[in-house]
Amino acid sequence: MPTILPGTAPSLGAIIVSSKLSTKHGVNARICMHPQGHRIFSGWCGRSSDVEMWSLDPLRRMDHQTFELIPELEEITHPLLLPHGALALGGDFQATVYDVGMSENGDRIAVSAGGLAYIFALSDDDARLNPLTDFEMSNTVIGRVGLSKRGKKAVSAGQDGSIFVWSLKKNTVTHRFRISRVPTVVRFIWNDMLIMAGDHEGRVICWETNEGKRHLQFQAHSSRLLNARFSSERGCLVTCGEDRVARVWNLEVGAQIGADMPHNDVVTDAIFCYSGRFIV
Repeated sequence: MPTILPGTAPSLGAIIVSSKLSTKHGVNARICMHPQGHRIFSGWCGRSSDVEMWSLDPLRRMDHQTFELIPELEEITHPLLLPHGALALGGDFQATVYDVGMSENGDRIAVSAGGLAYIFALSDDDARLNPLTDFEMSNTVIGRVGLSKRGKKAVSAGQDGSIFVWSLKKNTVTHRFRISRVPTVVRFIWNDMLIMAGDHEGRVICWETNEGKRHLQFQAHSSRLLNARFSSERGCLVTCGEDRVARVWNLEVGAQIGADMPHNDVVTDAIFCYSGRFIV
């Protein structure tokens, strides 16, 4: 980066909106980007539930998938699984995409929608989403889903607090965990060595992926934990809360690193950049 001297204008200039993705589906639930930066995947909730794949150069929709709500799960959908603020809009969000995630190598997409979880593979030209498999958790809505770095394992979280780890090669469950609250975040972290979950009361719980043993648990926020990101370079976790604070944690002992990062409203996401030296 160029050096910016005091009293001089930043040479990088301002952030300019170059494109807008327009849709009539409803409220955006999740968005993620391909590691190469040429595709964006967006999940929507409303009267229908869709995942769209967009090309950025040129801007156009490449593919989309529509999901139906499983009828027997319609009456037990938990409002805490919806995107923050969706209920305030007063819309019909029975059909919804709850989560969209991507493997680190960019060739697998995981979606939780309509009560089930779905895994897709990108076509060789990155133009289509090809269905690989889907799975369900008995008598509960799958609200969150995550993929391992190479897309060989998945983790799903049901609104009843159950968490399953899946082998996608065999399409079988390898580990089962349970927490007492509604999971709001679930993902593989630390080079897939740990599985991390956050809940609507602000707790963070981690398990060892291979052995299935609980690694640690701590209270990260005073209300719903909305997101969490891990820095493999720094070995720490940043959490985002409905209590308007972001915090950084040492996952060896579950201790906070540094001071709170307060905001004027809820904190919905955060990322590490520059090898974990900065947080946005």
